[in-house]
Amino acid sequence: MKNDLWVVIVITLGFIGFLMGYSLPPLVETGMLTGKGGQAQEVQNLDKDMAQYYRDLSKDE
Repeated sequence: MKNDLWVVIVITLGFIGFLMGYSLPPLVETGMLTGKGGQAQEVQNLDKDMAQYYRDLSKDE
């Protein structure tokens, strides 16, 4: 019984660690986890620049 409990705990912790490995990098990249949020603003500015670029392309036609 005692070994069965440890097996369940190890498997559960391994699964949770696996899920955390996939969820933490996006949080760090967007600045939600660190509280900085600088890169998210840069991505937003890049999206605005790309939108303007495609608007300019459609005007030339």
